Amino acid sequence: MLKRDLELQKRKNLKLLSHELISEFKSRLSQFGSFEYEVEEYQARLDKDRWLYRTPSEVFLLEKILSLVLSSAVEPLLKDQVMSFRKGKATHQSAQSVFHFAQEFFKNQIPRERGVYVLRRDVKSYTDEIPLHENSPLWQMLHSLT
Repeated sequence: MLKRDLELQKRKNLKLLSHELISEFKSRLSQFGSFEYEVEEYQARLDKDRWLYRTPSEVFLLEKILSLVLSSAVEPLLKDQVMSFRKGKATHQSAQSVFHFAQEFFKNQIPRERGVYVLRRDVKSYTDEIPLHENSPLWQMLHSLT
């Protein structure tokens, strides 16, 4: 096996392990202190050449467990119409939902009076638009889930 394949298999195993460790993680979370670690930077060809970052396996495991804890807390608060980055919600479901909404909306409209509507969405830089500064509402929202 190639080194990359071994790394991918190791991370896959860590993801499975993280599901098993959630309750243990929650009970020991207060015991964790801060620690330093090095991040590996590497270049990969995706849709274009990109610089990516890989954390050590231990940090990856902690991040995965934390994401599972947060997603299980946030999921019940989301409306069904929110489909971005949700497991089991495919792109075509979002498009179908918008199509059916538009169909219902325009059903009883007089064509000459309804105007022209253009739907334009770009999610390539979606996460760049989320404010992460110290007073960002995101931190208060996450704090309220604990």
